[in-house]
Amino acid sequence: MSDKIQRQLLSALLDKYERSSFFREGTQPTRRIMLKLYDNGQSDFPQYDIEQSEKRVLVNRVVSSMAEKRLVFYQWMKGEENHIIAQIWLNIENLPMAYESVGR
Repeated sequence: MSDKIQRQLLSALLDKYERSSFFREGTQPTRRIMLKLYDNGQSDFPQYDIEQSEKRVLVNRVVSSMAEKRLVFYQWMKGEENHIIAQIWLNIENLPMAYESVGR
């Protein structure tokens, strides 16, 4: 299950990157390629449901694991550290590894 979530998160981030002008023009990104996991009830990743603790904890673990592998960076929601992740963004320096992780 965690591998599936990792693939979904990385695919969503890579899709966003591929839609960006940075990808099309082949330039180095000056902005983060980011997904908002929780922003006042809104989410770019619907599987991150803060009301269902099992799902939230699982996604938190997956994101933490991805950060340890240096695939992504993330930020906790203010006042909810170690509880709710606000946003996750792609580590541009490790793009080849991110693509390899999702099999692209």
